[in-house]
Amino acid sequence: MNENGDTSIEPRIEHCLNCEKRLSNERYCPDCGQLNVNKNITIWSLFQDFMGDYFSFDSKFFTTLIPLFTKPGQVPLEFLQGKRIRHIPPFRILIFSSFLFFFIWGLTFNPDEKDPRRISSFIKEEIAKSDVEVEQVKDSLSLALDSLTLLPQSIEADIRLGRFQADLKELEQESNGIFKFTGDDSVSTKSRFINKIVTILRMVEEGNSIKLAVDTVAKDNTANEKKVLTQIAKVSTSDRGTLIKYFIGNLSLIILIIQPFLALLLKLIYIRKRQHFKYIGHLIFSFYFHAWVLVLFTLFILIKQIWEGMPLAAFVLIPSMIYLLLAVRRYYGQGWPKTVLKTLLIALGYLCFIAPFFLFCSFAASFYFF
Repeated sequence: MNENGDTSIEPRIEHCLNCEKRLSNERYCPDCGQLNVNKNITIWSLFQDFMGDYFSFDSKFFTTLIPLFTKPGQVPLEFLQGKRIRHIPPFRILIFSSFLFFFIWGLTFNPDEKDPRRISSFIKEEIAKSDVEVEQVKDSLSLALDSLTLLPQSIEADIRLGRFQADLKELEQESNGIFKFTGDDSVSTKSRFINKIVTILRMVEEGNSIKLAVDTVAKDNTANEKKVLTQIAKVSTSDRGTLIKYFIGNLSLIILIIQPFLALLLKLIYIRKRQHFKYIGHLIFSFYFHAWVLVLFTLFILIKQIWEGMPLAAFVLIPSMIYLLLAVRRYYGQGWPKTVLKTLLIALGYLCFIAPFFLFCSFAASFYFF
């Protein structure tokens, strides 16, 4: 220990490396505030700088993470009450847990190598099967229709013909237009669109660019239709691992966007507590809750590397419901009957409306910008 009571063993220098001020064994420069250490840089010092600047990786990490797991709802409640020096701020811990989750997921993600075929092969196989079935049904029904129209125009034939045409119309309605039976045997819009997709994929596999294939096949289509065909071709000719990585990568933004909507749901459910819990209070709860869920998902990924049969529901979904129940009980301070009812409402609103909507938006955005 030196004369200033500092237990650090880092060597000191006589002048600040940043502003050149002469120092007298001070730990920090009194002018610019830079730490008084020598020029030697280690990997550990770089790691400490990174974690300290962006995630405040110090004693707060443990005083936040441990009670976050052992006392649901305690950390956001203490932060709301002003006891903030001991905890990592809610937005920062959400960013940290999100970074940790996606980092671990990226390290452990291993696409299925047993079946490396691209999506296009599956699409074309299914389309080929559908085309065969469609043509077989259309041919058989058209022959039957022709045979009926050649019958003598008796009352019985008229009845049979009317019934058969009614059956054709019902089949057309049930198939959403895939089976289209008109006098000139025209092909439906959906069938033409599928045929264009197949043609584009075939041209791409022959070595043509996607842009050339789309411009050639869809020259009469609108710009939006060409965009859809282009994206379908991009997705269809990409391997599944690339698609999954791209989609999961976009979830980091969805996690941030979803926060104010869960906070709004909490505000509506706890509308009578608006004097004690303003909107920002619900947002703080949402930040810490999602941080806990992300850490739990990270642990699930790590354990799954050892135990492949680890069920998601048993390790994540069920514990999350129990944690949410205990957290809102402690945070909002209501009795068990109201807490159980409101927890069910939160879970219902989140799982049935908020999460599906933003997952759909993420899928749509991933498809459009892929």
